[in-house]
Amino acid sequence: MLIIGDSNARLCATNIKSEIKGNHDVRGLVKPGAGAGVLVNTANGDIANLTKNDVVIFCGGTNDVAKTTLKRL
Repeated sequence: MLIIGDSNARLCATNIKSEIKGNHDVRGLVKPGAGAGVLVNTANGDIANLTKNDVVIFCGGTNDVAKTTLKRL
């Protein structure tokens, strides 16, 4: 299992590893402050060697919300 995300994904891999039974490889790739585009570009290289038996969790986009322009009423 690979967890890719911004700072909100910090410790997710550790927490998931402690909750699942069996010998599973759980890794986290955390890039604090990164937007979704940066995370996706980074992930492309990291997921190239994964198989159909692997799981990827992508946690991103929270930093993108603050960068959008919203019209206030």
